[in-house]
Order: sequence, then structure tokens, then C-alpha cells
Amino acid sequence: MDNNTLAAVICIGLTVLGILITAVTWQWLKGRTRLHWLGWALLPLAVWFSGLYPLVQDFVTAIWNYAQSTAMTPFIAAGLIIGSLGLLMIIVSHFLPSRPKEKKADKPVPYTPPPAKDSKLTVP
Repeated sequence: MDNNTLAAVICIGLTVLGILITAVTWQWLKGRTRLHWLGWALLPLAVWFSGLYPLVQDFVTAIWNYAQSTAMTPFIAAGLIIGSLGLLMIIVSHFLPSRPKEKKADKPVPYTPPPAKDSKLTVP
């Protein structure tokens, strides 16, 4: 399998997987969140069509080589933990409601004006 065919399979597979996950969770998602996840699902296909797959492949290879050649020190571990925590916060923030839900009040009581007094106005 050549590199272009592998790129097509990976990108189309990730797009289909993203669309399937969005379709399965459709009933629980709100409109804004649905659009957000559909956008993420279309990105692998956009990378493949635009010809950016070799750059993504080089990026992933560089990360892989870095992980294999770097000795884990406490300083590097702290950086990875902080980065992971930041990424987790970004992902979780998309599931939190943007505005607090308003409490449903009881049925509003219709306004009834006070009873009229039987007073006659006299004009001098």
C-alpha cells in the first residue's frame, strides 16, 4: 500500500468515525455542539483534500521520534502533565453549558386590579 492510499484510508476513516460518533450522540447534543463536532469530523478529509497530509505525517513522526529519544525527567513529566491538563480542560469546557439553566417558575398569577372605590370626583 503506497503512502497516498494509506493517507486516503486514514483520513476517510477518521471522518466517517467522527460523523458516526456525532450521529450516535445526536439526540443528546444541542445545536451548537452538533455543529462543533461535525466540524471536527470534517477536518481529516480537509487535510487530505488540501494536500496537507505529508505535513501532518511529518509532525506525527517528529513527535514520535521526540518521545522515543528523550529521557523522561521530572521537568519533562511536569510539562506533559500540565499540557495534558490544559487539553483536558479545553475538551471538557465544550460539554459544560454556556449559560446556567433558568429555573422554571410556577404559572404566573394574572394581574387583577384592586377594586374601584365608589367616590365621585367633584370639579370646582
